[in-house]
Formats: sequence, structure tokens, C-alpha cells
Amino acid sequence: MMNFPINQNIIFAYLCDMNKSNKTLLRVILSLMCCVGSFHSFAQLPVELTPVVVSEPQMEGWNTYTLPFWNAEVKFPEEPTQYQRDIYTEKGLTNQTIVSWNNKDGSLFLEASYYKLPENLTTKNEKRLLESVVNKIAVAYNGYPQVGEGTIIENTIRGFELNLKTLKGEALKARILMKGNQVLILKTLTASNSAEVNNQLRYFLKSFATQADNFSTENQTVHQSAEESQQPLIKWDTLSVENFYLTFPKAPLHRYKALKINNQTQDYYEWNMRDAQTQTTYLLALIPLNNFPRMNLQELVNQSVKNSLRATGAQLEERRILDYFKYPMEEVWIKTKLQTFRMRYFSDGKYLYQLLVSGNADEMNAPNSNRFLDGLRWIE
Repeated sequence: MMNFPINQNIIFAYLCDMNKSNKTLLRVILSLMCCVGSFHSFAQLPVELTPVVVSEPQMEGWNTYTLPFWNAEVKFPEEPTQYQRDIYTEKGLTNQTIVSWNNKDGSLFLEASYYKLPENLTTKNEKRLLESVVNKIAVAYNGYPQVGEGTIIENTIRGFELNLKTLKGEALKARILMKGNQVLILKTLTASNSAEVNNQLRYFLKSFATQADNFSTENQTVHQSAEESQQPLIKWDTLSVENFYLTFPKAPLHRYKALKINNQTQDYYEWNMRDAQTQTTYLLALIPLNNFPRMNLQELVNQSVKNSLRATGAQLEERRILDYFKYPMEEVWIKTKLQTFRMRYFSDGKYLYQLLVSGNADEMNAPNSNRFLDGLRWIE
């Protein structure tokens, strides 16, 4: 953990010593910290948040299993069992394929299941179709489901997280992936709280995510080169802070700053890292909302975007409302002559979260950028 007491003279010297692209990034960062009022200086104060960076669990000896649908793969500890059965949908019976595994003592159950939806997924029927899928799981396990963040995977697949407590006290965690007229459900069930079991179920759910490029449906296939299809999952580091976590390609630097704005001390938290190979920067900024008691969230975001444009001389490329994830607000793209910035805003009522990826324009929709921007999760 690192603390950086900074004043305006140091910032000016730093700007003069940076290349133009890094200067622009710093101006964006400073504009986030100075959403309103005049910026004066930083002071070093005790850090309230205690971040913990841990590596994602890596399981040795797990087998990669090719699923009989979507040209996808998922990892199981051992060879799983595969079978089929008929289930009811709104338009009658349909066939469901199930691939499952459970350990010897029964403390962990892993399953990947697949079936056709009664109709193609659209924005209008998504909620209804999702509820139908979730209700089947709730009835099967006698529990009350909680559907969390929704994400878009590779711009084609809608993904949702589901948590459920059964009457037996077991915890069910699942990922529901929907595309076209198909749904795939990755499901874990356990009554154990051991770290080993939790690492196994997390690894199972994440092992499938890297194969999203291989998905295909009857009407559309997302092609991937032979070289790309052989790429293994790159281990990322997980930043855990209070009740949320986020993965970075590598452990980020932590900066806590106390800003003097309008003669008031205000907190600002930042974690960032730079990929030297792609020249891409990943950043999480965290601003307590009590810094701005007289501004609503939308005003705060509007001011942040305005300040970023003014500070960098950038052009606004795109601004859209996020209609998925938990606590969503907006995604904003701005562009200078040297680089592009892709930013997402979230708020849980306590903090304003900003995720930022900056670099070459062709890196903004790269798998690593999407993985980072899609990765913010809250712990219930």
C-alpha cells in the first residue's frame, strides 16, 4: 500500500516530465477528484479502507471438458457425468442436456446444463425469459432466488448471477448465460464454508467465462482463430475492499488522497495499474458521496464528464445509460488525438465508483478491457 502526499507544484513538475498520453490520463484522473469547486492540495490522512489483493485460485489437474453445445469448454475436477431429460417451457416440452460432477463426500456439486428457450431473446422479452429460467431453479431447490448483476459477454451473450439458499441450508451459486434461443446454466451447490470448496466453485464458474469467444447458435457463430482458441486463462489479481471486489491484470497501486476543495477536506481512493505491453491503463476511482451532499448522483457524473473533457481537450464519443450490472449508471467514451478513454460509473448509495480503461482505441473493446469493466462485484 502506498500513500502519496502531493501538492500543485509536484503535479506540475510531474506533468512536465510525462509524455503527452500520460499527461492526458493524469488530467482525467485529476478531473475526477475535482468534480466541483476549486482544487487546492492533497493532505496525507489515515486510510479508512483496507484493500486486500489476492490471486485468483488456480486448480491443478482439472480436466477441460468440451460441452456438447456452443463449442464451449468448462473445467471439472474429474470426468463429469452427462445425461438428458425433458423439461417444460412455455411452449411445451424441450430437451435439456446436463453435465455434472460431485465430490466423494457430497460437499460440492457442479453442473452445466443447457436447453432451448421457447423464443429468441430480445430486449422486450428478456425479463420474462429470465424469470422463467430462475423460477425453474427456485422450484427445483426450494429456495428464494436473488438475481444479481447482468453483463454482456463479447457483445452477444447476456449473463446473470444467481444466488439461492435452500431449505436444507445449502448455498447455490449460478451463472445464467442467454443468447438467441438458448440458455446455459453453470451451477454450484454446497453446504460447506471451507476455503477449498469455495475456491473450487469459483474456479468452476470462472473457467467457462474464458471460452465465450467460441459460443455459437443455430443462426450465428462467433469465430476465433486457432491461435486465439489455444490461449489459456491468464491469472488476474483480485482487489477486495469492504463489500466489493474487482480483478486487475496485475496487483494495482493504491493511492489515498485527502483533497482540499472549497476549504473542505474530502476523501478520494484510487487503484491503478498499467500494462506495459499494450500501453493500456486500468483504474478504479472511489469517491464518497458525502463529499458532495448538495449534488445528486447525475449532477456529479455530469460534472465529472464535463471536467474530463475540459481538462484533456478530448471529444465526447459516446455516452449511454447502463441497463445491466448492479447499481449501474453510465458508460462514457472520450477521445483525444493520442488515446481513448472508456469509463463506467456505478453507485451503491455510499460511493461513486468509476472504472476507467485508457489507451489505443483498438484496445478499448479487447477481452481484457471488457473483463476489467465487467468485473466489479458487490458482496451481499
